[in-house]
Amino acid sequence: MRVPRGMIEVYPHPALLSLLRASYRIPYKVQKSTRYWPALGVRERVACLLNEFTAIHQALSVEIGGISVPLPHLDGISALATLKRYEDALDALVCGWVAVQFTAGNAAAYGDATAAVWVPKPKLT
Repeated sequence: MRVPRGMIEVYPHPALLSLLRASYRIPYKVQKSTRYWPALGVRERVACLLNEFTAIHQALSVEIGGISVPLPHLDGISALATLKRYEDALDALVCGWVAVQFTAGNAAAYGDATAAVWVPKPKLT
């Protein structure tokens, strides 16, 4: 598939599935936390989100050196909305990682000749 120079489309979630070697949804979207964990209170959902953010951050740190996006501690979070900026920062890092994988020839296109989303190929281990 021929891609216009300098342009690829990335959706962070499919890339995260590859990065984390997961077969199902990664529950890391702040606005969806009530759907992910309907029986939990806000504080517990914040803790769950921070656990997911940490797993993503750690996996990205293996792939990309020098990530300077420190994640907050549970004690420093007073509202779920506070976490949105960290979600966005992780999404941006994922998109950058996909771009690096694409330029290295390690990404697969999902779509057709007119439109595709690029996802890094899973590592074989």
